[in-house]
Amino acid sequence: MKKRGIRIYPKCDEDILKGVRDEITVSAIGRKPVLDHMNKSLFLTDGSGGIVTDPSGQTKTKGVYAIGDVVSGSPMLAHTAMEQGIRAVSHIVHQKSAGAGAIIRCIYTKPEIACVGLTMEGALLRGKNAIAAKQTMYANARTLIVTKERGFIKIVAERGTRRLLGAQLMCERASDLVSELASAVQNGFTIDDMLGTTRPHPSYAEGVSEALGRARDGLDNEI
Repeated sequence: MKKRGIRIYPKCDEDILKGVRDEITVSAIGRKPVLDHMNKSLFLTDGSGGIVTDPSGQTKTKGVYAIGDVVSGSPMLAHTAMEQGIRAVSHIVHQKSAGAGAIIRCIYTKPEIACVGLTMEGALLRGKNAIAAKQTMYANARTLIVTKERGFIKIVAERGTRRLLGAQLMCERASDLVSELASAVQNGFTIDDMLGTTRPHPSYAEGVSEALGRARDGLDNEI
């Protein structure tokens, strides 16, 4: 953002805003469940006002389900709501469904931003013995051909197990690339498992291989 001359003022109060003379002001104060006109005797809610459900989406009342933004602890993402809906319907018709997937968050800016799993800070807060490896996209062949945009892919891995804990991306097609990394986080893949895949050239996905390679080097150098 700095390279583009864009300044961001986070956590602004009224006094700060009075002195800012920029083109765009974004109010991002969050969202909360709206349960107006609903029969609240059918379900329980938590401290945030979200409806408490079991893993299938069923509330305390048999046959009454909740999915999406109204659910307790919901990340309030469309693709998560769709996944919850599939689990609820599968439970209703007595079919087995997959468990909850790793939560993917995407921002459709240019370049795109996507993340899944733990950041380095989050991993350390959870007591994980982790490392982070970052690969810039400056030398990525597809980036050079198509956009020449700045960007990066960051991998967070656990020492010892070598498992992928999370990833953060800011690059072209980040919202597409993150799915592979989400599958790895969800299934407990190691850095070595993922490096066993050959990714096409030229492609943005080569940046994933390079980030994984940096993570492997960081893990190996500590042995």
